[in-house]
Amino acid sequence: MSFFFRCFPKYQPRVEPHSETKTDWPYFPFLRIPVKVKHRVFDYLSPFDLISYSLCTDYTRNMVKVYRARRKFEKDCKLFKLCFYPQFQRIVLQFEERPNTYWQFIQNYEVCDRDWNPDKKVLDSVNVPTWTPEVTKTILLGSSVANEDTPAVTFHNIYFYSDYLVSVITKFFHYICELYNHPDRLLSLDMDCHFIDKLLTFYHENEPMEYWALQSAGTISDTLLRASFDRQNATKGMFFKCKASSKFIYDMSKLENIKERLDIYHCLWIKLTDVFELKSRNIALLGTKWYSEELRLLVTKWREGWNPKWKQIVIEFNLHCLNVAHCFAEESTMIPSIRNKKLIDVNSSVKLYKFKEIQRMRGRNFEINGFHIVRNDGEVATVYSTLQSIGVFSIQCKESDRFEFEFHRALYLPRGIWN
Repeated sequence: MSFFFRCFPKYQPRVEPHSETKTDWPYFPFLRIPVKVKHRVFDYLSPFDLISYSLCTDYTRNMVKVYRARRKFEKDCKLFKLCFYPQFQRIVLQFEERPNTYWQFIQNYEVCDRDWNPDKKVLDSVNVPTWTPEVTKTILLGSSVANEDTPAVTFHNIYFYSDYLVSVITKFFHYICELYNHPDRLLSLDMDCHFIDKLLTFYHENEPMEYWALQSAGTISDTLLRASFDRQNATKGMFFKCKASSKFIYDMSKLENIKERLDIYHCLWIKLTDVFELKSRNIALLGTKWYSEELRLLVTKWREGWNPKWKQIVIEFNLHCLNVAHCFAEESTMIPSIRNKKLIDVNSSVKLYKFKEIQRMRGRNFEINGFHIVRNDGEVATVYSTLQSIGVFSIQCKESDRFEFEFHRALYLPRGIWN
């Protein structure tokens, strides 16, 4: 980044040059070169370099915003995450063009040099001692034989520190998100933080983020669990990885603000009747105490005319291996393709079409076995499972020209990754 700091000269007394002498630039005039050339230079910079450059002046900030607002970056950003843990906080950036790379700002007082230097201040009380990242590579699941095909990921870490105020870290996070053209944001809270109540209150009262993730290493109290559900204000999705007592009760209809995705882990407290109240587009209930009978009841209720608000539900059953054929008593017709709608006649007396197919996601093969079900009114639903204990029940779109499948990561990734 030293190149860019040479673009802003220090003040020098004005001296009229002699007419016969040429003017020598004491610095490289980067701000004066054409916009296309600037953007070409930006293409070679890391996310940290762009952020650092944007913090020079308001002009450079707007320059970077214009650069990142171009169409080629429209879908480049993955979720930007703001995470709070008992011992540290971090901001995580990910991009589609670098799928196995994480760019992290970490506030960890055990690692970061806390000697205050006004020259290192970047925003309010946020202090970045150095913009040279610490780079590490690791395999997230270790090097066991079972996970030897898991690709290594690269972490680029920059350590910062501040006044430890939630508002300051949040402002820094929002600054980065605005710079990158407002990607979807995820707020991740560790429920074991000693200041978790303040965190829940602060984010409940401020601008809602698209996604929330709540997790805990152990069982949390019913009071805290209920407060976390009541105070979350996610607009798109929520990931809940907390263990609750089996006696915990919550009105799931209150989660109507979560429009797209709801993943709940350790679902021993979830009842089948709760499924009827959920309205998120995609739902995953992992670690339930249910058996195949609950899936059969869901399928039967839909065949009798019930239309859920959700499109798909993924359920991990309390079984070693789930067989979805137990949900049906009638005969079925085998079809060779799971997505071809032309293989199914909704006006036929045949209402059950069986399929079996190998799928591939993220370099992994997995087999699904299931059925397309035709209801008397012509609506179609799909129920299937893998060779594990996870079953999927999805409502097909009538307007689509083929059957749609959205594979949850629990279907094809090792449990150590998604659990």
